[in-house]
Amino acid sequence: MPDSIVALLREAGWQAPPDDGARDPAGERLLASLAGLSLGKTGAGRETAASDVAFYERPCEPDEDESLEGLPWRGRTGPLRAVADAHHNHMIVLLDAAGAAYVYTVPDGMLYRLGSSLGEALERLLLGLNYGPGIDADG
Repeated sequence: MPDSIVALLREAGWQAPPDDGARDPAGERLLASLAGLSLGKTGAGRETAASDVAFYERPCEPDEDESLEGLPWRGRTGPLRAVADAHHNHMIVLLDAAGAAYVYTVPDGMLYRLGSSLGEALERLLLGLNYGPGIDADG
């Protein structure tokens, strides 16, 4: 988890998962430690608006959520599972099978890759750092 957001996470009640030396490339232990947690707030950020993030109790797998079916980026990203809502439910935080994080912005229907880990994505969302270019739809 980036040092820049650890204090925000702890204020929300987060406890880092124990580091037992086992590999966790997809971030499953980290994700479990965030289940049900709400943190951050919307407002002015460093480069763009900062967001609140509300984690689900468990990830929503692609076949469990109709809104995740038929996303026009699936050929580029593979299956994505939803793990949290952000920015007053105007964004959905998504992870791929390798643990890379994305955000889907509901109002404009854009998808952004926020980093190779959930920690990178949280840093961008909570601090209001630029998301970078949107991902073009398949086709």
